[in-house]
Amino acid sequence: MPKLALNAKNFGLNSKSNNLNEKTVALRLKRTEEKIAEYLREMDENDKVDSGKAESLKVDELKEKINKLEEKKQQYEQVQSQMKQTGQKEARSLTRIAV
Repeated sequence: MPKLALNAKNFGLNSKSNNLNEKTVALRLKRTEEKIAEYLREMDENDKVDSGKAESLKVDELKEKINKLEEKKQQYEQVQSQMKQTGQKEARSLTRIAV
């Protein structure tokens, strides 16, 4: 019986979550901005409380999450800009867009 070799890194590239159109990009941008705002509020609340070592760790975790979300936000903004410039209504995959 013949064997089948698969390249696992290509799985999921065309999944529904990777296909973007104007509406999904705008929605993801909005959700990302809302999450960043939520983390910033949480950091403000932590600042009001006596800062201890545990609080400091939580702030560091929040900063890391915010940084990752900021990167995602920039990617979505780039996709949105490219779509406007080229007149495309959808982008094939966020992973295939040149950053």
